[in-house]
Amino acid sequence: MFELRESPWSFAGNGDMLRLVSEARRIRLSYLFDPHLAVHSSLIDPLPHQITAVYGEMLTSQPLRYLLADDPGAGKTIMAGLLIKELLILYSAGRGWKL
Repeated sequence: MFELRESPWSFAGNGDMLRLVSEARRIRLSYLFDPHLAVHSSLIDPLPHQITAVYGEMLTSQPLRYLLADDPGAGKTIMAGLLIKELLILYSAGRGWKL
């Protein structure tokens, strides 16, 4: 007959702690899968020219040597905020970027 033995793999762990650790790991590695992480983790809806400026021009030429100047109402504050948030994410992820 089949005898039920105790498995070396136990499922008696803390589920909330597992969820917390796995979510922290997912957030830490999210820059690998999402090229616009700052946009998707912000509460703003940037316009296409703002995304192009930040991800197409500013992030590709680091260290940054630009003066961010545009017409009034063009979203300079949004662009600067996205750039700063993206640099902080990349720096904290250990990609070697220097602020």
